[in-house]
Amino acid sequence: MKAVKIVSLLLSLILTLSLFAACGAKDNGKESEQETTQAEKDTNGTDTPAKETETEAIKPTTLPEKQNFDFDFEVLHWTVGGQAVGEGWIPWEEIAVDEDTGDGLVKEVFDRNNLLEEQYGIRVHTTYENTEPITNIVQNMISTGEDNYQMVVQRGYQFQFLMTTNSFADMSSLSTMDLSKPWYNQDSINTFTFGGKTIMATSDLLLLDKGATAAVYYNKELASENNFAENYFYNKVNNYEWTLQELVNTMEAVYQDATGDGYTTDDIFGAEGGDDPMHFVFNGAGERFCVSDPDEYLRYTFYSERALDVVDSILNDLCLNSAYLSGTNYDTSDVQNPFSSNHVFFSFGTIKSVGGLRSMVAPYGILPIPMYEESQKQYYSEISPHHGSLFAIPATAVINPEEADIVGIVVEDLSYISSTGVYPELYNVVLEGKGTRDQESREMLKLIFDTRMFDLGIIFDFNQFADHVLRLPGKNKSIVTLWAEDEEGIDAALEKTVEALKKLD
Repeated sequence: MKAVKIVSLLLSLILTLSLFAACGAKDNGKESEQETTQAEKDTNGTDTPAKETETEAIKPTTLPEKQNFDFDFEVLHWTVGGQAVGEGWIPWEEIAVDEDTGDGLVKEVFDRNNLLEEQYGIRVHTTYENTEPITNIVQNMISTGEDNYQMVVQRGYQFQFLMTTNSFADMSSLSTMDLSKPWYNQDSINTFTFGGKTIMATSDLLLLDKGATAAVYYNKELASENNFAENYFYNKVNNYEWTLQELVNTMEAVYQDATGDGYTTDDIFGAEGGDDPMHFVFNGAGERFCVSDPDEYLRYTFYSERALDVVDSILNDLCLNSAYLSGTNYDTSDVQNPFSSNHVFFSFGTIKSVGGLRSMVAPYGILPIPMYEESQKQYYSEISPHHGSLFAIPATAVINPEEADIVGIVVEDLSYISSTGVYPELYNVVLEGKGTRDQESREMLKLIFDTRMFDLGIIFDFNQFADHVLRLPGKNKSIVTLWAEDEEGIDAALEKTVEALKKLD
């Protein structure tokens, strides 16, 4: 156990006094913390995302005054195949950097952590491990009672193997954290709260959850050639007319099969994105495979008439449409960057996909995943659990009350500082691409980030049903047939997981 240079009574007194002093501000700030609806316009008259203005007006109410804790905060962070930051899976360093390289995002992370050290004498360090071994590393740490790490940042999908193991602390019980604040993603709080215990979340402290958010890119040059007005698609989004049918209609209208003999480099396709739309658009319709439930812990919500209709439409109207470029429809083994080379109108991807478009000659725009129907009046943007991060606090890091307070201070303070510095700078990084440096693109990106959501059914993947749905375009079967095959296995896997969640301390 680290030596923590702190007197418990003194810290308690400091926290009590700071909370007492801030209580009036906390009550008065409740109204300003409420997120504006998507229909409201950004009226601040600048390129600054509205969230920046909102969070600057709201201050943390759980943090003590300046104090030197002389503490090293250790973070265990996932990677894939030993890849370093910037090699695809992890395009940005989200926790700590060794030096300010002058890069905007690096500078913000560096400055953020310096502020924490200046205020509290807390230094943040990151250790990278491949995503799969992290499960054993954490479980071994918990079983031996060691506190080698105060935070675990793991790929969302991989966290399924730790959610039911009693490895993590209830973050809602930490007095120096306030999970209701806007720098915490509230969908993550709701999704990963089981039996009243919040065991993982994401906040503005992290970047990869934003990078893993689903979106649609469109080629502005092809849009102009097909006589779409400059802001046609942005207006569709703002008027809540951006639907799956609108995308499909456009896709079919712009499709040009120059030779009539399958894919050639002379063809223009309406959309691409592999199997990803099976999940992206399903969640974009407001549907989820599984949700957390205060009474039942988990509730499988997939099998409804609307959910079946949504999957059927995604499969047949989009993914199996001849205007959709994919390996299911065509031999794409020789296809090289069809979107970047002006051979595809729409491209489904994640926000971090923008890194691969830097050299694209034609301008492009960013749109949210379409709604299923106009009556939906709400956009939903899935955070891919295969590419995004979540954080959790190991149970051993909060056994000591003094250390528990320090852990909460780090998470709260870094999340808050990030909301006014690192998070806004991410907008600039994403919007560096040609044709995206306009107010409309910033508004689209804000909308996408504001509507981020998780699906527990994709993370737990009960009986691999969510994965089977993802692979439906390559199977010769309907969603009804697939459900009939998997339903019994889903029920058994769900019941087992719920029983394990009920045993969490």
